[in-house]
Amino acid sequence: MNISKAVGSVTFIVIIAVIFIAVSHRGSRSGSNTISVDEVKNRLDNKDDIFILDVRSQGEYSEGHIKGATLIPMNQVKKNLDKIPKDKDVVVLCAVGGRSSAATKFLVKAGYTNVYNMPGGMVKWQKKGYPVEK
Repeated sequence: MNISKAVGSVTFIVIIAVIFIAVSHRGSRSGSNTISVDEVKNRLDNKDDIFILDVRSQGEYSEGHIKGATLIPMNQVKKNLDKIPKDKDVVVLCAVGGRSSAATKFLVKAGYTNVYNMPGGMVKWQKKGYPVEK
């Protein structure tokens, strides 16, 4: 009888753990809200109508940015939502992906459904030898 109680308790704990994991990941779209550096390059080469949002500082942006990117530093995104379109795919980037990940999450919470973080950011973009403007 004690073994069946133990098995029942373990089963209950496993079920609770699975439910907890499922609920905590529900709505977390981190995987689906990313776009690779290569995909961004391909979309730009194909002249896709995408909005590139660079959330780095002015100094970082001046050192080199993707042609056509719009600079809105991370600390100014909230007060500049009117400059970020909701009718286009929005690609958010920074130096390596930390700030852009936070900005992407913020924009999703603000109602944007077509916003994508570019992990690796400008460091990866330049490492691949893709063009930058200064």
